[in-house]
Amino acid sequence: MSVDDLTELEDHVRVFLPLLGRIPVIADLSGPELEELARHFTMLDVAKGTAIVSEGEIGDSAYFLVGGEVEVFEWMTLKTSRSGFEDKERTLVRLSADQGVCIGEPALLEDTARSANVVALTPCTLLALSRSSLQEFSRRFPAAGLKVALAIGRILARRVLKMTRDVKKLTTALSIAVR
Repeated sequence: MSVDDLTELEDHVRVFLPLLGRIPVIADLSGPELEELARHFTMLDVAKGTAIVSEGEIGDSAYFLVGGEVEVFEWMTLKTSRSGFEDKERTLVRLSADQGVCIGEPALLEDTARSANVVALTPCTLLALSRSSLQEFSRRFPAAGLKVALAIGRILARRVLKMTRDVKKLTTALSIAVR
């Protein structure tokens, strides 16, 4: 990548800095830290209908949605008749860029399987950040890297607590249904 290409990318990314400041994974970064991290982004334009991440694939990047709308869904095996089961798509949420969306942040910490599918409902603009780029940024700016890691930890902790509550509810409902 030439210096001109890098400057052009930085200029494009700089346009999105106010939006990026609302994304929980990087919201704690100061303006200069966010600008420095922006040097590590790769901009992607994605067509409507494109799979951004697929459930079960191993990821090494997170994606910041800065334009467009996506749908997050997972496949579930459901009983569809007395003796039949079928895989069905279950929509979890629809998200738009103005909501401050990060997709796949656990991949910034380790190789882990994606937990859901994310598909572009409209043409989308994404800023990709690879784990290796975040690690390089964190070596150069350890305090900022720690802020990002702590933010990811908070997000994952909230998800674990929600899943624990959901499992308790499902266990209660199952115990009532089986009686």
